Amino acid sequence: MTKSGKINAQPGVLLVATASYAGMGPYVVKIVNEVLSASREADSHVRAYALLVDDVDSYYQRNIDDANRGQTTIITYANSKLHKLRLLVAPPRCVTHALRRLCRTKHIDTVHFLSGDALYLPLIKECTRQYKTFLTVHDAAAHDAAKSWYKMLRQEILYRKFYRAIDVTPHLITNSRTQQDYLSARYPSKSVRFHSFPTLVTPRISTGILQPPELQGITNYILFFGRIEKYKGVDLLCEAFRMSAKLRDNYRLVIAGTGEPPATAHENGIITINRYIADEEVAALMRGAACVVFPYISATQSGVLSLSCYFRRPTVVSDIPFFMEHVARAPIALTFSSGSVEGLVRALIKVLQSPSREMIDAQESYYDTHYRDGQTATSLMSIYTDEL
Repeated sequence: MTKSGKINAQPGVLLVATASYAGMGPYVVKIVNEVLSASREADSHVRAYALLVDDVDSYYQRNIDDANRGQTTIITYANSKLHKLRLLVAPPRCVTHALRRLCRTKHIDTVHFLSGDALYLPLIKECTRQYKTFLTVHDAAAHDAAKSWYKMLRQEILYRKFYRAIDVTPHLITNSRTQQDYLSARYPSKSVRFHSFPTLVTPRISTGILQPPELQGITNYILFFGRIEKYKGVDLLCEAFRMSAKLRDNYRLVIAGTGEPPATAHENGIITINRYIADEEVAALMRGAACVVFPYISATQSGVLSLSCYFRRPTVVSDIPFFMEHVARAPIALTFSSGSVEGLVRALIKVLQSPSREMIDAQESYYDTHYRDGQTATSLMSIYTDEL
């Protein structure tokens, strides 16, 4: 029986996402499209709906499948400085009212917050008192950051709210086995469930034909792609490129993504595309690269390997636990010791001078098995029904 008193044979699940920045947009889109589609199958044990808050380039409006529109409510909330400030105080009323209305009219039993959603802490608290509530934990610990003071202050406030959200939510979900172990030990009374990180390759990415204007006529470069953060080791990558004549003389380094690049990202031979990269530009960006590199110093979970595997690009990653969870299963990337500039130089030279057919074949096979369509929906719907 639902909270409204109406009996439904199938439990009702509401997927909620309040952010679409960087990789969060493709992450949410993949989950929502798969789960909503699967919920319409004749043998489905779950009714599913989605409430999405668009804050970047109408991302959800453009990427939710037409077939899923009838089960999706999308609210546009401008990603302005004023709205960011307001969110530190309270969630917008339009989102609060929409969530309450959907839970009432769709007879919702379970609410799953997909995108961290720390700034919506009051709504998370409200849901835990009325519904089975899940929270996806993307990063249980704050990463190193080098930002302006007001952005650092905002990050501090956000993480305090997020830790509180973890504290009050009884059901946690993560895409990292390492983080699952940590959360289970830290919160022994909570249910901590795992499902594999979904692919970040959306249809707009796979079929995109736009060429980034900054790379007209330029190919065969070393590529870092993603939001530029200190914990992702971009400064180390710039240093590795600068100290190696073999790399400087034969390649350019391309750093593509929003964020705050290190000062060294503007030196000779380095092309910094410091802006939002549209999905339609990703294919050309990836295919023009001689190799891609993710020199993270720390990271709990990430979907970047789905991109390098899909586009079959020689790949270098640091040996942080999340990457090693994947590389241990198949040789889809060459690893180096996290934080080691010298190790990064050696790995880049090796993968560039001797591209591995084994790596490319492993990437193709790994993508087809690890990121296959329907896998995420199957895992999540099993979790929802198990916990009811």
